[in-house]
Amino acid sequence: MPRVPAHLRERALGMLQEGMRTADVARAIHCNVCTVRRLRQCYRETGRTADHPRSGRPRVTTPAQDRYIRTSHLRDRYRMATITAQVTPGMHNPSISAQTVCNRLREAGLRASWPVVRQVLTRHHRQQRRLWAQTHHHWTRQDWQKVAVCHSIIGLSLLSLQAISMLCVTGKTSSSLMWYPSCRLILT
Repeated sequence: MPRVPAHLRERALGMLQEGMRTADVARAIHCNVCTVRRLRQCYRETGRTADHPRSGRPRVTTPAQDRYIRTSHLRDRYRMATITAQVTPGMHNPSISAQTVCNRLREAGLRASWPVVRQVLTRHHRQQRRLWAQTHHHWTRQDWQKVAVCHSIIGLSLLSLQAISMLCVTGKTSSSLMWYPSCRLILT
C-alpha cells in the first residue's frame, strides 16, 4: 500500500482540526478511514505527522563491497557479473549473487556483462568440423559458388528438406561462413 504523501497528511490534519468527520476527510484525500484515524492518533501522541522511517529489506552487501564491485567493474568493463560475484570479498555476506552485482552496478549508473550462452562443442563436434575443413580446403571459388547459402534459418532440425530448399539461395558466398553438420549447408 502506498504511503500518504506529506502534503495530503497536512491537509487531512487541517480538515480534522476544522471539525470535519473522519469519513469525509478520507473521502476528500482518497484514502481509507483507518488511515485518517491512525494519522489523528499519531498526531495526538507525537505532535507531528511525519511518517516514521522503515527499515525495509536489509542489504546483502556492505558499502565497502559496493565500492569494490564498482571499482572492479570500472577497471575491467567486460568482466562478467558472475565472476565479480565470486571474487567479491567480505565477511558480512561471503556469497552474493550475480543479480546483486548487476543491481549495484545499475545503482552506480553502470552496466554488467553476462556470459554468452552457447552450445557446448564436444570432441565429436570438433572432429566433425576438422574433417569437414580438411575435405574442403582445396575448393576453388567456382566450387564454393555452387554451394547453397541459407540466411537466418532457425530450428534446422525441425525444417523439412523442402522448406530448406525454399529458403536457400544459390550462387552467393560470404567471408564468414558457418557449417551446420545436420543440414550439410553453408550458412551466413
